[in-house]
Amino acid sequence: MSTVYEQHGYRLHKALFAPSELAPVHAVLTRFHAAWLEDNADFYASRAINSANLTATRYLDDEARMTLFRFVGSQAVRDVVLDVLPQGAMFINTQLFFDPANASLDNYWHRDSQYNETSIDAQKRALKEHDPLHLRIAFKPERGISLVPGTHRRWDTDHEFDVRMGRNGCAVHDDLDDAVDVALEPGDGLLFSAAMIHRGLYGGDRLAFDLLFSNIDPTFASFVDPDCLPSAAQLVDLDWPAPFAATRDLIEGC
Repeated sequence: MSTVYEQHGYRLHKALFAPSELAPVHAVLTRFHAAWLEDNADFYASRAINSANLTATRYLDDEARMTLFRFVGSQAVRDVVLDVLPQGAMFINTQLFFDPANASLDNYWHRDSQYNETSIDAQKRALKEHDPLHLRIAFKPERGISLVPGTHRRWDTDHEFDVRMGRNGCAVHDDLDDAVDVALEPGDGLLFSAAMIHRGLYGGDRLAFDLLFSNIDPTFASFVDPDCLPSAAQLVDLDWPAPFAATRDLIEGC
């Protein structure tokens, strides 16, 4: 496993993708985003910062979906993800991050587990038992993400918890002393633990495509929409079909 990731909870891969590799994917992301905005105008105007399920059939035809499947299942993504999950990975989802239309919206510190686990004890167990990952690919220059290094392997300090929960006079967007800001240029890939304390940095009309993976863990099977997975025929056209196949096997075994 990458010692950089194990120590800090993230690893930046500069120029992971060349402009020529980004161009066809960018076209699909733009097409998806336009369709999503049409369906979610009120949500976007009030508080949206991201969309999900880009590889589903709702907004994209099979040709466009294959463009995304090939990108997710590429050799470059494989090498980055398996460096951290050498025993194998499963695919969970894709997300598209953009700036909020509501300029008054503040960013917020969080661990992804707090949206799935309601109790603190459950969040602490998840921190020890699961390895969810985001691989963020920037399609525009952006301010990136703030991360608190090492929190993928430890629980919050009292102050971190107060800020993350917005309690005891703290706000969820208050700065944290130990945080690191990681800016991104087009083609950069930022691999980070979804379990660590982090927040997005708005501004610059960001357009970031997040690929979500984890170790092969039945816990995450219920979070996956089967409509977001490639068919058996589509799998054979991918350089790295393994994470999709692993997810499909878990879903079918449930």
